Formats: sequence, structure tokens, C-alpha cells
Amino acid sequence: HMKMAVREINGSNHDKNDTSKEVMVSVSFQRNTHYPIRLRFKVHYDTKDETLQRFEILELLPSLVHLNVKSQEVATSPTNFLFALNEYDRLLHKRQSLFDDVINQYKVWIDPEFINTSNAKYAETERIMIIRNKRPNNVQLQITIRVGFLEDQAIVPRTTISLRLLCNGSEVQEPDINGLFYGLMKEYGLAMSLRQLIQTTLFP
Repeated sequence: HMKMAVREINGSNHDKNDTSKEVMVSVSFQRNTHYPIRLRFKVHYDTKDETLQRFEILELLPSLVHLNVKSQEVATSPTNFLFALNEYDRLLHKRQSLFDDVINQYKVWIDPEFINTSNAKYAETERIMIIRNKRPNNVQLQITIRVGFLEDQAIVPRTTISLRLLCNGSEVQEPDINGLFYGLMKEYGLAMSLRQLIQTTLFP
């Protein structure tokens, strides 16, 4: 799922005592073939003692500024940064696969705009899918899936899922929809639990 190209940059300094090297690295994460994540960065290091001098990110596409990488362990280390970004891409792909599964089964009850922009919004931190059944009580289930760093100093991104059930515009407090969902997940896993909950709440 990841392609990498490494190119040494030839500097103008011909000093034989200079042991510093500069390398350009291009990386592409291709789990989503239509919207790959691309990264380009420079690494400056000393060949004598094999130490990293500087790590400089030149390009990150699409614009993932919401990655919010504040952890010094990530921001100053190309290895940690690649690991975090690869995990981020894996979680984005998993979220997209989950949404695609729901769309395939409940397409007519989902807002067409969400379906039409699903791939284009692949890399957004937070995405909300709403499934509606207007009969008999205008019931809707709101599924919010967020991919990102839960804490400023976190190294690995995480996925959080929250649900809201509404009936005639008012949120249903009982039963606890999130409690039911996480209880199902322990037994059936993510995808099957979500399908069961959609079927039970919207199409009983």
C-alpha cells in the first residue's frame, strides 16, 4: 500500500571534511487509488556518526493540516512520521470501506450528496453519515466517524465512532444508542454491529 522513492541531493559543497548528506524522499500511500496520500520530505544527516540533523516536510497532499501532529516524537522523526501517516491512511481506508458497505445496503435512505462526495472527502478528519426512514416517525441515525490524534502528544492516530438516534427531530435518550452499539461490537465486530443497529432502529 506504500511506494517510496529516495534520491540523494548533490550539494555544491566539495569540502572533503563535510560528512553531511541530504536526501529527498517521496512517499505515496495508495490504499485509496483515486485519492492517494502523497508525502515529500528532506532528510539531512551526518554520514560519519549516522545521526539525523534535520527532517523537513516539503509537501503533504491532500492538505492534511488537520493531522495536527504536535508530538515531538512524530514531528522530528521521519520513521515515526511515516508510521503515523501510514496508520492514518489505514484508518481512513477502513472508515471508507465501512461507509461503502452501508451505502451498498441502504443507498436510497442516505443523502445523495454524501454518496456523491464520499471519495472526495476521504481524508477529512470527521465525517457524518445520516440514514433516514421518514415512515412512520421520521427516524434518522447519525453516524459520526472521526480519524485523528486524540491527544496533542499522541504518536498513533485513532478512530472514534459516535451515534445519534433522532425521532421527529428529537434525540432519543433511552435506550443509549452508543451503549447498545459498543455492546454489540464486543460480540459481532464493527461492520456487523452497525448493520444490525441500522436495521433495528430504522427498519424494525
